[in-house]
Amino acid sequence: MKALAITSKGIEDITALEIKELIKVEGSVKESVVVFEPKKILDLCTLCYKGQSVSRVLFLLESFEFKDKKDLLKKFGSKKIDYGEWLDKSSKFMVECRRVGKHKFSSQDVEKEIGELMPLENKVSLDKPDVVFYAYIFENSFYFGVDFAGFDLSKRQYKVFNHPNDIKGTIAYALVRLSGFNKDVLLDPFCKTGVIPIEAALFASGFPVNYFNKERFRFLKLKPFLKTDFKKFFEKKVRKSGKIFGYEGVPFHIVSAKKNAKIAGVDVEFSNAGVEWIDTHFKKGEVNRIVCYPPVISDKWNKKEILKLYQELFYQANYCLAKEGRIVVVSNDVGLLKEKAERYKFKVISERKIWLGKLEIGVAVFGRG
Repeated sequence: MKALAITSKGIEDITALEIKELIKVEGSVKESVVVFEPKKILDLCTLCYKGQSVSRVLFLLESFEFKDKKDLLKKFGSKKIDYGEWLDKSSKFMVECRRVGKHKFSSQDVEKEIGELMPLENKVSLDKPDVVFYAYIFENSFYFGVDFAGFDLSKRQYKVFNHPNDIKGTIAYALVRLSGFNKDVLLDPFCKTGVIPIEAALFASGFPVNYFNKERFRFLKLKPFLKTDFKKFFEKKVRKSGKIFGYEGVPFHIVSAKKNAKIAGVDVEFSNAGVEWIDTHFKKGEVNRIVCYPPVISDKWNKKEILKLYQELFYQANYCLAKEGRIVVVSNDVGLLKEKAERYKFKVISERKIWLGKLEIGVAVFGRG
């Protein structure tokens, strides 16, 4: 029995770590996915319900490399896939495809032609399918399986109030994990509408990220679970989450952040204050983790203003950050961050690229050495 967790390119190791923590199995990391062997099929439901770094969870039916669409369809058509475990005579299904990379075909082409190759007499339903068969194409890798959630898990139900430069919840969660946060004190000094602090609070408290989405899960209609009582499975067990703070200088955004946190069901202390006020709110060395996505050079912010802002960030961190603390920062120009970090003797502990769809961003983890 094999399964697939689809994630963002650049955070696959975080997803593998989360899988190990949630269902106690090791995963094999590949570009934008993690392949793993669950001990029981219910483990996939757990990952859908609690996983913060995944966008889709599939029971993997088939995977292979291909050259072009003709080769893809030929290989898929030659596979003997057992659909009986998932469908009975009355079940309705659909095929959905997501494609990443440059190809001379569309996702709609794949959905239609793969559907025609599947030896099924069941009716197709695009509105209310009982089973969603999901085809994921990353460059020349093809993955095909049963979509256990039936919707994009990376889209957060709590994000009712948005900011034009917000990051996805899955990426925010990855940044929190890169900081080493473990129920201590975490601060986001540029929290916008609160995504990073909220993801930190969800992780630390154990509150299921999809608790309020539970009625939407497609696995409730899957053949293996038709007689399963999920009442106990969906019970929420929360724990203390440490102290999590979100600062934002724009009053409108801090109001939005508070509302989003309330919808998410977590506790975060938000303050309508800019980064320059940190040393008046915290004691020396009180903060363990700083995780943020500060403004970047744009039509609104020029280079001079950004450099001043980055300098203020590390100046404040030099005062409030604990000796073994970490700073995780997202930027489209990590070099500017390094320039200001060095002034206050912060060193780069690790660095990576993360992809937000087609957009590549830099992430740097700083410490005192």
